[in-house]
Amino acid sequence: MQAVWIGLAAALGAIIVVLIWRRKSGGDVIDAPRPSSPARPVESSPAPTVAVTTPTTPAIDESDMTAGELLRAKGGDAYLCALATWIEDRALEDLGGDVAQPGPTRRVVDAARQALVDLRAQGRATVTIPALVVGAAGSGDFHRELDFAAIDRALVEDFELGVRDVLRGHDEDIHVVALGAHLMSEARNLSGRELDGQVETVPRMADAARAAWAAFYQSGRADVALPNFGTAPGFDFRYAIDQQVMKTALLALDAIEKANAGSVARKS
Repeated sequence: MQAVWIGLAAALGAIIVVLIWRRKSGGDVIDAPRPSSPARPVESSPAPTVAVTTPTTPAIDESDMTAGELLRAKGGDAYLCALATWIEDRALEDLGGDVAQPGPTRRVVDAARQALVDLRAQGRATVTIPALVVGAAGSGDFHRELDFAAIDRALVEDFELGVRDVLRGHDEDIHVVALGAHLMSEARNLSGRELDGQVETVPRMADAARAAWAAFYQSGRADVALPNFGTAPGFDFRYAIDQQVMKTALLALDAIEKANAGSVARKS
């Protein structure tokens, strides 16, 4: 029994010696993981500054423009531009060269716009521009009574407006405009002569297009008859309009107006 106790004491002593030795010799120490530091936010570089420039419309130099040219520069259609130039020409005849100054020109432009509104609504218009020019001799007023049919003839004669321009000027339905342009083209092909832009043909073809659209709208077809059409020697123009012709006319008008914005030029 004594021998057993001696053995246990020796074993216990050996364990104590081992533990003391490991502590002194710096044995492995297992540390608990340290809490990680929060990641520093990544500072993004500021977005590059892009300078945005708004396109500016070039200033219009009005100093040497006619009323029609000024309207054209501002997007006016052929009829309105011709009307403004016609009014300005009559004012020049009545009041002299001061009408061509920028101030009076702008007033003519405004008067032409209002005149066209009145012509479309009533078929007639009164153009009155008080004190259009002011000089040593006093002020000069401008006054004209306008009739739509007479103005049509005057603008076709002076500016060679075509039937499409005239019908656009009257703010006609797109079908009427398309028919007018198509019928004039067919008449030219049949006669072998240029017929558009002539005072003898444009007003008649415009009326024929209006009548043809009214008939087509009612029944889906129309017949056009224009005896003795054109300058002497005239010819008889006859043409039948059905659904296919109308479709063709509308497509042709769309192509023309995309390709040609029109122009206003005085007849030389």
